[in-house]
Amino acid sequence: MSTIKVNTIDNEGGAVDFPNKLTVRGNAIERTYTSSGTEPSSPSEGDFWYDTGNSLLKHYINSEFKTISFVPPATWYGSRGLNVGGMSSNAIDYFDITSSGNASDFGNLTSSRRGMGAVSNATYGVFAGGYTSTNVNTIDYITVATTGDAADFGDMTAVTRDQMSVSNGNRACFGGGSTSGDANKIEYITLGVTSGNASDFGDLTVARSQLAATSDATYGVFSGGFDFNNAVNTIDRISIATTGNATDHGDLNKSGNALRFCGSTSGNAS
Repeated sequence: MSTIKVNTIDNEGGAVDFPNKLTVRGNAIERTYTSSGTEPSSPSEGDFWYDTGNSLLKHYINSEFKTISFVPPATWYGSRGLNVGGMSSNAIDYFDITSSGNASDFGNLTSSRRGMGAVSNATYGVFAGGYTSTNVNTIDYITVATTGDAADFGDMTAVTRDQMSVSNGNRACFGGGSTSGDANKIEYITLGVTSGNASDFGDLTVARSQLAATSDATYGVFSGGFDFNNAVNTIDRISIATTGNATDHGDLNKSGNALRFCGSTSGNAS
C-alpha cells in the first residue's frame, strides 16, 4: 500500500473539496451537524441540521433545508382486543391484551349478526358480512383507539357469512364463506380509507366456509374448512399486495379427515 504525505494543500484561498469520504488512519472524517430546535442561521450548502423539535434530520440544499425521511414499515397490531357481535347481538366489547381484566363496552355494530370476517390494522377494525336471519353483505368499521358505535364502510361483493380474513396492514382480504352454498371467492378492501365497497381479488382453489386464516406482511393463508358436504384439508396461499387466484400451499396434517372448525395464528419459527 502506498503512503502519501502532504504538508500543505493550497487552493489559492478557496476551500478544498473532497467529494467522497476522507479517511485518516482508518477513521472516516465526517461532516459535522447542528442539533437544535430552531433552524441554524447562515447555513452553508451541504450543512446538516438535526431538528430536535420534530426529530428530523435535514440537509441544506439549494438555499433550503430539505428533510431526509424514510417510510416506516406498516404496523397492523396493537394492545387492544375486541369481541364483536354474536347470536342476536350487536355488542362490541374491548379489553387490554397486555394485562388481565374484564372487557368493557366499546359500542355497537350497525346491526346484530354473527359469522363475520374480522380484521384490523393499528388504526381501524373492520367486520364484514355475517348472518342475522339471512346472510348479509354489510361491512362496518371502528377506530380501535377510541370507543363508539361502528360506522358503515361499504358492502361485500355478495352476502356472505363464515368467511375468514387476512391482512398485511394496508389491504384486508376475505376468503371463502357461505352464500347460497359455499364460496370460493376472495375479495378485498383497503384499510387506509374509511369507506368503499369490497372488490374481487380472485378465487380459492376449493370453495368452502368455516375455514381458518393467518397472514404476515406478504402472504395470506387459508386452511381447512367445510365444502358443504365434507371437511377439507386444503391449505391455500395468496400474495396480499397483488390480486389473483390462490395457489395450493399443501395439506393439513389430519389423518382420515380434515378440520371443519379450526383456528390459526402466526409467529416466528425456531
